[in-house]
Amino acid sequence: MEAYEKVYEMLASDYRYFAFRDIVQWLNYEMVEGDILEFGVGAGVSLLLFALFHEECQKHPEWLGNKDKQILQRHFVGFDSFEGLPAGEGHARWYKNVFKNNERRNHPFLKTGEVIKPAHVLKLFDICGFDKPILEIGLFSETVPKVLPQKYNKAAMIHIDADLYESCKTVLFHIEPLIQNGTVIMFDEWFAFKGDPDCGESRAFQEFLEAHPHIRAIPYKQYSTSSYAFILRRGPVIQ
Repeated sequence: MEAYEKVYEMLASDYRYFAFRDIVQWLNYEMVEGDILEFGVGAGVSLLLFALFHEECQKHPEWLGNKDKQILQRHFVGFDSFEGLPAGEGHARWYKNVFKNNERRNHPFLKTGEVIKPAHVLKLFDICGFDKPILEIGLFSETVPKVLPQKYNKAAMIHIDADLYESCKTVLFHIEPLIQNGTVIMFDEWFAFKGDPDCGESRAFQEFLEAHPHIRAIPYKQYSTSSYAFILRRGPVIQ
């Protein structure tokens, strides 16, 4: 089987495939400008899915009613230390350095348990003929303050696969300047910690919204077993 066919077989088997397609199509239909930023890249599958669906939209803009065939230029940016989680924060299945290794059984060139490296993510994009994503490598506490909002100033999508409260909070409290009307924010582990809203990504987002009352979060969709997405809007400060 050719390399691309193996990659696409992996992508098509991802349980988030159709939800990711719908979200990217919505962003393009609504002509939401900006970059796609992912926090927690792992083997790069979700970032590649976003790029795949965006390319499909741009090749056939008439599918989404874009009569002017306007092309939306986006950067695909991934933040990750590639060292796994820095801690477990009490979750029953998480511990320091978990997710450092590949867990996919149908990865086209990584064995199960093999250590994931940034070059592996770049290779996936290369096999598909896509431009390389931008990888900001390091702990969020080190990379995020250096580049947000200095290097990226507008987000169409914010995909947070940070899992942990502290990591998610670091991202949220630096991402605010990039938010615009229509920005989609996605939390991969929204219902972690047995759905406890006082833990993990859910707690961090609640604190972010309380600290930024001009940001409204419209519930959008649950897109996997433990994930949830919101559409963000900016407005006047609510007294």
